[in-house]
Amino acid sequence: MTEYRKVRIVLSMSKAKKVGATFNSAYRIAAKKRRHAAYRFWKKGKTFEEVGVEFGVSKQRASILVRKAMSELDG
Repeated sequence: MTEYRKVRIVLSMSKAKKVGATFNSAYRIAAKKRRHAAYRFWKKGKTFEEVGVEFGVSKQRASILVRKAMSELDG
């Protein structure tokens, strides 16, 4: 393998890591916004079942989303 090819492979890997990190960050931010939106929906008096229907998840998952948002806001 030539030096040029080695350098090119390393550069490609570092670009992939940056893209992966950017995607991961964007995903985490979107997930956090979704949790907080579920919390606001629940805070307006909706049941977990109604929150679940709105977000396309089960009642149990809606409960988890709301609890995680509450712990983020507390801490």
